[in-house]
Amino acid sequence: MQREPLDPDEIKERCKQYLTKHYIAQQTNAAQAGELAQYELIGGGWRNSADFLDRLRAVTPADVQRVAQKYMRNIRFVVLGNPRA
Repeated sequence: MQREPLDPDEIKERCKQYLTKHYIAQQTNAAQAGELAQYELIGGGWRNSADFLDRLRAVTPADVQRVAQKYMRNIRFVVLGNPRA
């Protein structure tokens, strides 16, 4: 992601998957109220809940690459278990 931009279709597909999970999670009044309250608590007010979805849909391959270059530094991970399995 840092060196090569993602395919725009891949970003759209991931966005669709996220939005599907988001809308399924928002099926009850309690879930909707909880989300609005969360946006009030983290700042910006309840209107940010709708703005977030619009901003998510607007993400470009250049946005992903810029963020990856800025924040994905010195990431290390370990794989436990049999590497042949």
